[in-house]
Amino acid sequence: MIDEQIYYICEFRLRGRKHYVAWYSGEKDGLLLNENKRISSFSSPAKLMSYAEQHDLAISSGPASIFDFDLIESWCGNPQPMEIDCDNFLNVWNMISDITSSTGGSPSFSSADKFLNGAYEKLFHGNNLLIAPDEEPYSPVWSSGEVKALASLFSAGLRELYASISA
Repeated sequence: MIDEQIYYICEFRLRGRKHYVAWYSGEKDGLLLNENKRISSFSSPAKLMSYAEQHDLAISSGPASIFDFDLIESWCGNPQPMEIDCDNFLNVWNMISDITSSTGGSPSFSSADKFLNGAYEKLFHGNNLLIAPDEEPYSPVWSSGEVKALASLFSAGLRELYASISA
């Protein structure tokens, strides 16, 4: 039996527009690329589904996951620790990692990514996925250095995204 790759629709909110892309998970997570090694982007889920049907790609029937890169870009312009949304920031970080992995990587994002393991752990634990019902939720405290480093990481990731997504 051949394993069939299942793709999941993701909505990227980017520069005031919605882009629909196909993400997959496996040994290595990534995104569907076009013949130019850029992220295949569609203006609607229906257009993505049509493309998938024409190319025999299996698309999950679940709702699209939303990644608000505009919110991240706005935050990078004036990074404030109290505005760090652990769930959104962690999801965007993971997606940018998958983007750089799919497209061949961004040296500036990859080096910052490896350097910021502590910040990643804070975002992860700030989602409070692993707490018992009787435990207090974890709310990370961010140093100014961590905030600047996160803004630098996300700025590098956004540059990679802008350079990698098809119009």
